[in-house]
Amino acid sequence: MMFDVLRRRARRWMSRGRGEIGSFQELRQYRDVVRFGSVFALLILLPAVLLAGIAWDATSAVESSVDLELRLRADAAARQVQVQLDELFDRFETRVAGRLENGETLLADLADLSPHLRAAFRFDASGRLVDPFTARYEEPTPPMTPRQRMLLDAAARAGTPDAWREALAAAGENPQANASARLGLASALLADQQPVSAESELGDLYADYANHRDPRGLRIGEIALLMRAEIRFLRSPDIGASALMDLVDQASTAKWEVGRQDSPAVARRALARLEGYADPEWMARQRSRLNERALELWWASELQEELDLLGRSVGPPDQVQYFSARSGSPALWAQLEHGDIYVFSFAVADIVAEITAQAARINQLDRDLRALVAETGLDTPDGALAEATFGRLPAAKVYVVAADPAALDRLKNSRRTTQGLVVGLAIVLVGMGIAVSARIVGREVETARMKADFAANVSHELRSPITQIRLKAESLQLGLTYDEADNRKHYDAIVTSAEQLSRLVDNVLDFAAIERGVKKYAMRPDDLAEIVWTAIEATGAEIDERGIVLDANISEDLPALWMDRDAIGQVVANLLSNALKYGGTGRWVGVSLRRVGDRVELSVADRGIGIAARDQEQIFEHFFRSQDPAVRRVKGTGIGLTIVRYIVEAHGGMITIESAPGQGSVFTVSLPASPPEPS
Repeated sequence: MMFDVLRRRARRWMSRGRGEIGSFQELRQYRDVVRFGSVFALLILLPAVLLAGIAWDATSAVESSVDLELRLRADAAARQVQVQLDELFDRFETRVAGRLENGETLLADLADLSPHLRAAFRFDASGRLVDPFTARYEEPTPPMTPRQRMLLDAAARAGTPDAWREALAAAGENPQANASARLGLASALLADQQPVSAESELGDLYADYANHRDPRGLRIGEIALLMRAEIRFLRSPDIGASALMDLVDQASTAKWEVGRQDSPAVARRALARLEGYADPEWMARQRSRLNERALELWWASELQEELDLLGRSVGPPDQVQYFSARSGSPALWAQLEHGDIYVFSFAVADIVAEITAQAARINQLDRDLRALVAETGLDTPDGALAEATFGRLPAAKVYVVAADPAALDRLKNSRRTTQGLVVGLAIVLVGMGIAVSARIVGREVETARMKADFAANVSHELRSPITQIRLKAESLQLGLTYDEADNRKHYDAIVTSAEQLSRLVDNVLDFAAIERGVKKYAMRPDDLAEIVWTAIEATGAEIDERGIVLDANISEDLPALWMDRDAIGQVVANLLSNALKYGGTGRWVGVSLRRVGDRVELSVADRGIGIAARDQEQIFEHFFRSQDPAVRRVKGTGIGLTIVRYIVEAHGGMITIESAPGQGSVFTVSLPASPPEPS
């Protein structure tokens, strides 16, 4: 219904000055134009505008999209570091479970469990450390008297057996003073070349005070055994080496006390004595084992306060629990309850170093980001894109920042600029599309209008000669003429109108053939002057009727031209017809035919209304008619000059125009005088 209303309003608007029938015809001509414009707007223009709008809105989201993309990549990088750490502890737990399943100890070959494991301990159900070390134990001993200390110091300065015997006599029942004096006596006897007495004294000392310690904290029994073995080594290397090797084996397997380094020191002294004498492979194994246990003992001694707090159940059996005993501790503890309680101590610095190396590898893969590992207590820096903590490593966290914030800003600006250029280009393309479409639609509208004018003008052109023919024929039929001369005028009028009608039909048919591209010409040598005279004679009646003076200047010595007689005759007839119609009040038409060099030129001139310079470029376009009111008053089809130019160019010629408003026009057709070369 809406479409019908619009159509009726369009017809009323277009009917102004054209009438109902003319407006209906023109509306039908515009229908295809409107359809094209609607399809273009719906399928091309509207989507282009929508896309341009979407792209324009997208420019405001460029910065947030860059930040979002970078944050997603930063989250992925942080998660990757988390995964690497989880894999490290997963491997540890898998190997622990494997040893438990196979009945193997968890306290040996710690590097196989984890490269970051520094020590492993076993506590009994009561929470007492039982393996591989024991808690430090201080055996209660009475203090030495000042006199005992004085005599011991004096004996140490003198270094003689007698001085030590005096100190021993004063020691009485005090274990520490007695053991120190007897140890000093053994050393003095050995220095006095009394090895047998010294060895005997050391044997008694070991039997009485093996577990006591001297003032330096060294175990008396281990020192006595070491000195006896050294004495035997000097007296008999084989026997002494065996004693030293037994001492090393005993020291390597003994349960050392946490916080004391005397047992490792005794074992190292024995190994030093065996250098160059014992089997090298055995020496290497013992040194490795000794160093491994000494490092574990040192680590346990450094964390003795934390170790004293452990050994109590903290979680379900057979599940490893991770925790830090105190803030800033160098150790990460893992505890497993499996009958007894096993406690594992990891070096936090080593774990952090590994995940830092992993972060550095991630940094190599993504140059825009920088993953950093820091202590949990430190504040996360401003501008951090992502942060992650480690469930099994509470002491550390990872955060990710932009590697180069300035480069990030440049990236945002670059993307914003690119997006702006894309939007600008889209807008320009849409504008160009609108302009081109408007031009095309304008042309189509103008063509539709011209076609409507053409149909109306053709109707008028057909009606005029038909009316004349009918009128003159009816006059002759009804005997309304006066005499034979009047009859002759009626016959001449009928012939003239018929020729005019024939010329009009020929023009329409030729134009249709030209439009379809099927127009062909029968080229042969012919006399152009004769064709011109024939055309002039054919328009003689019209010339006389209009009272126009015809000035013909036709050269007679022209060569025969290679042409289609009917087509060139149509050219001359159309040019003469235009000169007669638009000659105006000048009432003069000039026709000249002459040879100019290797060409023949035909000129048709008039002194009529002329043609404006702006219309001269379009005068040969089909359906074109000037908007000059003086021209619009003269009926015409708008295809005559189009046909003229097509025919002339098909004959290898050209047509030019010289005109000015109010001064008439001169159309000149130039044709080649020689026939075309055979192809």
